[in-house]
Amino acid sequence: MAEQDDIDDDIDEQVDEAVDEVEDEDDAGHQEADRGQETDEEDPAALKAAQQRRKIEARAAERRAENDRIARETARATAEETTRISESARQRAEADRLERETVANMTEDQRIQFTMAKQLKNTQDGLVSVQRTTQSAADQSSFDRLLMKKPQYEKYAVDVEQRHQNSLNQGMYVPRKEILAHLLGTRALTDERSDNVRKQKDAGARRVREARGNSGRAARGDTAGRSSGGKSVVQKAEEADWAI
Repeated sequence: MAEQDDIDDDIDEQVDEAVDEVEDEDDAGHQEADRGQETDEEDPAALKAAQQRRKIEARAAERRAENDRIARETARATAEETTRISESARQRAEADRLERETVANMTEDQRIQFTMAKQLKNTQDGLVSVQRTTQSAADQSSFDRLLMKKPQYEKYAVDVEQRHQNSLNQGMYVPRKEILAHLLGTRALTDERSDNVRKQKDAGARRVREARGNSGRAARGDTAGRSSGGKSVVQKAEEADWAI
């Protein structure tokens, strides 16, 4: 029994020694880290390197966020285009089915006339498409020359081209210069409306200032107006300004 107690005592001592060693190592590690932190804080080169590292990490995070955004937009656009193509294919398949059913109920002469009319329409549609493509190419050259002469219109080029392509997709042809003229006219109307609002506000503020400047000279009449239930010159000017 005494021998077992000695063994237990030895084990306890070994455990205590191991714990003490671990604690000593932890204390030494913390002290080393503290010294390293103090060195970084005191060393200008280390501070500069840390700042540079943070900037690099921030830029990397921004690039990851931008890449994620582009990936999401691309996936959404791809899904929308896939849906559009699928819907177009479904509509064509439905139209072909209805056409086959219609042709099946025709006489031989009717089928011949239907086939000839369809071929003629396809030919005409092809000619119209080629004509629009040719017109669009010539129009592009003319619009580019306009931008070279008047580069201030360059900021509208993307919007103009998008609207031009939309018109082609809808079976219409609208020259780029007409689209630009529409955009410029819309902006001119918007600017004119903003100028009118600004002028009205300035005029109202000027009337208020003039009324307040005259309020001291017209204090007697102003007081009389209030006592009889009327409105002062300042009040009338402010109400007129608010009504604009």
